[in-house]
Amino acid sequence: ALYSTLDNIVNAPEWQQGQYDLYNHNCNHFTDTISQHLLGRDIPSYVNRAARYAKTVLGPLGRMRRRMRA
Repeated sequence: ALYSTLDNIVNAPEWQQGQYDLYNHNCNHFTDTISQHLLGRDIPSYVNRAARYAKTVLGPLGRMRRRMRA
């Protein structure tokens, strides 16, 4: 059952090449998905804190920078 569960997660379309996103779909999100399937609970929220902060700070800065280039 364990290998089957892991195989299903690893081969799911959302975890294939090209789906990675530093803020919204990173290795910690993958770990959270595995934890949900195997343990029935999320990983601790602090694990992905850096990505949430970076998205909050860098997201608006990135949009401003793109506007300045146009």
